[in-house]
Amino acid sequence: MVSSIKIQAARRKLSSQGNNHLPPHAVIHFDTEQSVFDHWALISRVIRRAGEKDAPPWLRSHCLTDLRISDRRAAVRLMLNRNAQSFGGIHSLIIDGVADLVADVNDPVETADFVAELHAQAISYACAVLVNIHLNPGSGFKTRGHLGSQLERKGETNLRLEKDANGITTLWADKNRRAPIPKAIAPRFEWSEAHQMHISTIKLRDGREAAALNILRDQIKAAFQFANNQALPWSDLTSALRRIPGINSQRTAERKHTNAVKAGIICQDRIGNWVIA
Repeated sequence: MVSSIKIQAARRKLSSQGNNHLPPHAVIHFDTEQSVFDHWALISRVIRRAGEKDAPPWLRSHCLTDLRISDRRAAVRLMLNRNAQSFGGIHSLIIDGVADLVADVNDPVETADFVAELHAQAISYACAVLVNIHLNPGSGFKTRGHLGSQLERKGETNLRLEKDANGITTLWADKNRRAPIPKAIAPRFEWSEAHQMHISTIKLRDGREAAALNILRDQIKAAFQFANNQALPWSDLTSALRRIPGINSQRTAERKHTNAVKAGIICQDRIGNWVIA
């Protein structure tokens, strides 16, 4: 394995030799779930979405569905090492179907070892590692087995994709090491027949959700107007919310405050007071 220190040293050497046209770091992508044709169609859409005619040389995408599990993990290690040398480093590693790189997603020893390996690769190559994993059947929140649990614990950001009955997918996150992505204001996308790909949409999941969000936003604005202040501590803001018609208890005011935070309507300033975002 080529360490990130060696990679950076090599780039500094090239720079000192007057080479100002260093190649971009490699983007490594592995597809473990689809057929060879589906893998080709996926990358073709990626190229078309980027407005390019051909894939750039630094995009290294491979279909691993015909390999044994042990060979798949070996392929990941091999391609990271080889492309780190060819491109002066790794920009990111993407594994579409990370559960297919272990024999048993419920084996705590195997999955912990595998996640530790991914973590070590991210550190060694100074790159982002992005993986996807499905939810347990019948579960709306729990990812598959011990592997999913270990990835959630070690992950910087745990993005969640949730599709509604109208085919609109929301990309949100509540289990992050830093700022969450509230579902109410999260990015949304849907399939477009005209574009033959998924495209962004501003639609909320249904009209009731949009209406409730607008009501909450109006209530928050009214609370700040009642308090005649643009920045309020939690106690003052909840007290001001209780002056809004229909908010008759402290518990309701606290729930409104919590929902406004999740929706990104309010946030804290540098000294901890709440302000409209």
